[in-house]
Amino acid sequence: MLLFIPDWLVIMVVTRDVMIVGAVILSWLLDKPLRMAPLMTSKVNTAGQIMLAGLALGLLALDMEIPWLMNAGIYGVAVLTVSSGALYMRAWLRHMANGKTPASP
Repeated sequence: MLLFIPDWLVIMVVTRDVMIVGAVILSWLLDKPLRMAPLMTSKVNTAGQIMLAGLALGLLALDMEIPWLMNAGIYGVAVLTVSSGALYMRAWLRHMANGKTPASP
């Protein structure tokens, strides 16, 4: 039965958020404050996470199993989380290298 959010996905999502917060704090400590704005990828990622959580809860409440849909949601959120984290990391690295925050990709 695949009606749960796997541990590895939870760890991936939390790690991305901790990395973003850590990068902002590190920038501030190094006297290169960073003004961060949410990226569209991040907004889509958040929507995907909410839909996945709603799907898992709904399937559990209705005592249903739709493994292919859960798998699609899980791997979709994983791809969005990695891409969002990579885009934030790219923006942070560019900022740290030249002191400028690029426009949203």
